[in-house]
Amino acid sequence: MSWADKAVGLAPKHDEAQAARVAEGGAAAAAANPGEFSFKAQALVLKGNFMYEWSQMLAAVGRPEAEWRAELEAAQALFREAGCPEKDIRNALRNHLKAPELNIPAEEEEPAKEEAKPAAAAAAAKEEPAAEEKPKAKGLPSLEVKKAKK
Repeated sequence: MSWADKAVGLAPKHDEAQAARVAEGGAAAAAANPGEFSFKAQALVLKGNFMYEWSQMLAAVGRPEAEWRAELEAAQALFREAGCPEKDIRNALRNHLKAPELNIPAEEEEPAKEEAKPAAAAAAAKEEPAAEEKPKAKGLPSLEVKKAKK
């Protein structure tokens, strides 16, 4: 795994060079790449992904729990250090081969989603036609047989 450690070691130099380029370009350069992640964060996620997959392989071949769990915990630590959202980490844990054996933290309820549910229900109710109304298709030919002109 020396390649991953090497990438994490090179990250500060790369990130400093990137910061210098952004500083030279001013606000326009910073606005051009608003979602850009640091080289270090990307290297940490890469290493974390490898360790996560390695923990699955160890679990699949029947290695002791302590061995695969140590790799999985190290991967989680790398994801957190990289700044990955907790929701993404929880989803990865749910997809792990040994998910039933893991203590996956519960998700916090997001109030925005709760508020969106009544609005979505109201929108769906508006879209449904009333029971007595027969919806008409626009732009489609009628299926009724027309009488021919004599």
